[in-house]
Amino acid sequence: MVIFLRFIVVLMGLSMFFISRERKIALLLIYSINLTLVDLFDKPGVFFLVVFFVLSEIPNKALDLKKIRESFIGNIFYIFCLSAILAIIFSPHLHTVKSAYNFVLSDLLLRKFALIYAFVVIKNEKHLRSLIRFSIIPVFILTLIGAINMVDHESLFVTKMTSHMNSFRILSGDHFTDSGRFRVQAMFNNPFDYGYICCMLLYLYLYAYLRKLLKSYLFFILLLCCLFGVIMCGARTVFFCTFIGVIIFFHLTYKFNKRIFFRIAIFLLICVVAYESNSVVRERFNQLMFLFSDVQGDEYAGSSVDMRSVQFAAVMKHINNSMLFGRGVHFFGIDLGWSTGNAVDEDLAGLESVLYSYLLERGFVGYILYLVVWIQILLYLINARKIDLFLANLGITICLVYILFANMTGEMLSVYPTSLILGCILGILYEKKKMHEN
Repeated sequence: MVIFLRFIVVLMGLSMFFISRERKIALLLIYSINLTLVDLFDKPGVFFLVVFFVLSEIPNKALDLKKIRESFIGNIFYIFCLSAILAIIFSPHLHTVKSAYNFVLSDLLLRKFALIYAFVVIKNEKHLRSLIRFSIIPVFILTLIGAINMVDHESLFVTKMTSHMNSFRILSGDHFTDSGRFRVQAMFNNPFDYGYICCMLLYLYLYAYLRKLLKSYLFFILLLCCLFGVIMCGARTVFFCTFIGVIIFFHLTYKFNKRIFFRIAIFLLICVVAYESNSVVRERFNQLMFLFSDVQGDEYAGSSVDMRSVQFAAVMKHINNSMLFGRGVHFFGIDLGWSTGNAVDEDLAGLESVLYSYLLERGFVGYILYLVVWIQILLYLINARKIDLFLANLGITICLVYILFANMTGEMLSVYPTSLILGCILGILYEKKKMHEN
């Protein structure tokens, strides 16, 4: 299976030179759905997809650079680069050419620049419709493997794909088999990533259905697939963020008139019935209710507000003399031993928030630059509501849900798919705005 999927990734990379531009972005999205565990020559499979994508786009370089310079994405590009430069300067672990190169590769080219790739390529809703269409079969495959994972209480896919990996942070497919809090991993190492990609796709399909880009029967099947991932990943943060995102989208789009209130009432009634009649739904809801508690029993052990307070205090202790730029990238993993399983400060408890990780390793300057990027995107989307209400609201929802998720539980693999989808939305809105001004 590993060799076969590596071959598939190579074919996807080579196809970048022969397919239309929007389909290239679709392949990058498919990687986020099904292939995050595929590696080639000790590098993640997305490295080869991005390299082939960039090489295939060289003939379009002049037009793409012009589009970037003329739009607010140019400012975001400069902030990304400034943030990376400061991280390299103030991080002792990035002072060699090789370490600096690997950091730029992983932090920019394979994560944040996905926003720029999608922005310069996707220009209209026809391109977005193509992206949605190409994601459907991968979602079915993901859900099928997730369902098998739920029945077997083990993800054989994850076990096969991680059998040659020796990292301390790699979770095998049977990691949750005997756990008191079983989680479905499907095709992801971390069940949080499975739930998050389903959350993002749920909003994308909801938008497509409301804009009549998807037929009703297909939408409801995809909706069930996404909800399955959101619920069965066992991450109350994912469930909470998904629910909040749906409320945000409908409130922005419909202003919660009487019809919407009636539908919400029906939805809540269904939730109550499901809670009373289904043990799985009841368990997930109970887990959500313990989000702000400090219960540490086997059934609902996990993060709480009190634990986050301890984490914040521990972070402030470590950056006491370096608050502006932090202790440097990899300080948490290498110096504090969390990447090897030899943790020095247990109060950090995994550092489950992008706020804490940025403050610890990049300081207040690094976190402010991080916030500036997302604030700029949000402001642009808010202003673009007069251009395309539905599309701008989709972007606002995805942006806010990402910020909520990342600050509640950490970024993990959320940056790449979020950046891809947001880049598509921003690219379409930018082209529509230019047409509107002309």
